[in-house]
Amino acid sequence: MRLEEITIDQASKLLELAEVEKSFVKHINDSILTVKEIVEKFTDYPNFAIYNLMKGRKRIGLIATFQNDEINTINIGFYYVRDKYKDRGFEKIMIGLYINKARSLGYKRITVSTWGSNQLYQDIFKSLSFYKLQEEFETRENKESTITYDLKL
Repeated sequence: MRLEEITIDQASKLLELAEVEKSFVKHINDSILTVKEIVEKFTDYPNFAIYNLMKGRKRIGLIATFQNDEINTINIGFYYVRDKYKDRGFEKIMIGLYINKARSLGYKRITVSTWGSNQLYQDIFKSLSFYKLQEEFETRENKESTITYDLKL
């Protein structure tokens, strides 16, 4: 398993698949933005990067990151594992590989947010030693909370 850095254009097919699989549906439960809008928003931030999670030649998922306002801090802005690979441990592998990548790039801290009902990723973040930094209530259109996690590298 490896992370392979790609361009936003190279990510297009996987982002379209994420939309079809309803990973994020505009104005419904999870987000007020489409997948493409989410990732495009991050391209304006410093040190934007997007990575495919690869198993051999298979694209399992992707992760998009950008530098936070704080120096030496990177934010995981978007993460996605294709439906046919979900709940098989790939989510944790992808986040774990990115932690190693962030260290190799010299970052000292990673932040990431998820919605309050996303227990899978909350459990993954906790198992990888992230701690809950804050929870903001009713931040989404469906009145769900957003939880931010932090990891010191």
